Amino acid sequence: MPDTTQCESLQYRNQEFAIHHLIADCPTGTVVRELVKNAEENAVMQDPPGRIEWFIEHVEGVPKLGLYNEGPGMDGEEMGRLMDLASTGKRLGIDNNYGQGGKISALKVSPHGVVYRSCKAGCVSQIILAADHQPDADFPIYVKKRQSIEARQSNRPHDRDWTEVVLLGHNALHDTVAELLREYRHKNWLMRLLNQRFFRFADGVVVRASNMTTDAQDNRTAYGLEKLTVNHSEKNHEISAHHPRYGPLVIRYCKLRGQYGEDEEGNSRAKTMDAYGLGIRGDHICLVWKNECYDMHVGWSRISGAFGVTFGSSNIAVQILLPDSARVKNNTYRDAILDRNGDLQPVRVEEFAELIRCKRPKWLVQYIERQAQKNSNHTGVMKRLKAFLDELNAAGEGRFRVKPGGEDQGDLFLHGRNGSTSSGGKSSAQRSRQSTQPATGHRSPSQQFSGIPQVSFAEDPAILEELSGRAAIYRHEENVILLNPHHFKYLEDLEAIFGDVGPGADRQSLARQIFDEEYCFNAGKFVIQAWLFKGKPEWADRAWQDGVNPNALTIHLASRNSLIEASRRLRQKLNSRKMETQSA
Repeated sequence: MPDTTQCESLQYRNQEFAIHHLIADCPTGTVVRELVKNAEENAVMQDPPGRIEWFIEHVEGVPKLGLYNEGPGMDGEEMGRLMDLASTGKRLGIDNNYGQGGKISALKVSPHGVVYRSCKAGCVSQIILAADHQPDADFPIYVKKRQSIEARQSNRPHDRDWTEVVLLGHNALHDTVAELLREYRHKNWLMRLLNQRFFRFADGVVVRASNMTTDAQDNRTAYGLEKLTVNHSEKNHEISAHHPRYGPLVIRYCKLRGQYGEDEEGNSRAKTMDAYGLGIRGDHICLVWKNECYDMHVGWSRISGAFGVTFGSSNIAVQILLPDSARVKNNTYRDAILDRNGDLQPVRVEEFAELIRCKRPKWLVQYIERQAQKNSNHTGVMKRLKAFLDELNAAGEGRFRVKPGGEDQGDLFLHGRNGSTSSGGKSSAQRSRQSTQPATGHRSPSQQFSGIPQVSFAEDPAILEELSGRAAIYRHEENVILLNPHHFKYLEDLEAIFGDVGPGADRQSLARQIFDEEYCFNAGKFVIQAWLFKGKPEWADRAWQDGVNPNALTIHLASRNSLIEASRRLRQKLNSRKMETQSA
């Protein structure tokens, strides 16, 4: 029996609704990516690549944001045809930047009008795409408006081809420079959307005046995330790896230069990173595919622990570089990549956490361990020392240095042999042994030091040399305890707890964290107890100083108390994790 099946293409019976639905569903944040990507593809068709630059055009006194690029232009006929959706001289498809993304995303954020203006062979043409709201209609109809542009022709050169797009916004009063996107209220929103989306541009391409939205006098250029990160990193380490689902890839680990916050000269990485749109610290993790960034997390400390960066993530950036051939694809609006292997779910950085943790370079593991040692002093240790101080009913307000001539209680620093109270030229050990006695006098608030000592592991080579053979030193004037991370007894106890916990980087990192906290706590506890004897009649100042000198601290810290307590807390922590896993 012959097959009588007839086939015909499926069509939209209501094209206006289909277009409205496509625009209404478009994420607003994609507009910058779509316009810049179109401009980049156009610019590289020239040799060398043409200029790409953001600019401001005032329409009836209201600032409107525009993007200019030098590349093959369009005449009036070409523009009229190419402004229709899915009408292009290139192959359509979401796997490439072909189709309708620029027009759709631009109309989503600028329904009042999207101006397309182009010069070809010295002739300038212009079309405006806009939403036309009909009375009693459920949705707008999108139309093309041709306009005369003779009055604008002098603003651009006529001896080369170029194209520009101007976003008029939601209405005539909408300032699209200051606030094109309502969810992006930062002044540098444009730079953020550029450097957090584009990993690198094509050779020879940069995007000029990308800080146009900030009112800054000097224009800044967007180069992409890769160059920004490399320029502000002291370490870059690429490691090839293989993901069981997504295949071969490269992981780039970056140690950002300097520290978050200002240095002594007032320079700040925070200011630089914020100016270039990478948050106030610059730390991040993201996926990179076909030179674009996906699932970007800036300021990623909330999730960094799963990747093995348990401490110090504010100075670390991790970039997961997928090859162009990776088994992923874009979603419809190109703001995420999907897993081709399964049910097309978005690909997330968390899927690479275990691989990133296992592949950490040695320098990163060592950096994390150093940060863990520093962190031991910050929260848990200080809270525990304060609680201990409260239990002893000791005063926590601190003590002051005093000078003769007042009635304030504090410590009088006795004169040295040269008749001076200055500590200039003395080593830290000599300063810590400087003679004091309880007295009344005049004190300065700036000379206060807390009753709870600050405890940290020393890093300075000069201090480590001074600590040779000793576990710690107490700086009386600054109320600071510096620990020796190379002392043999500390290392012996650390190896002992590592042996108890067994192999595994995560387990050993947790063991170090807990042991270091106990070690710091015991050092601080010793000094707090010593303060109870300060100024007592039976305790001369010299005797008290001897009681907290490096030898006494070393003997105290040689006790197994830190190891025993740390082992107990570690077992509790591991058992708690095991129970959580079983109940999950």
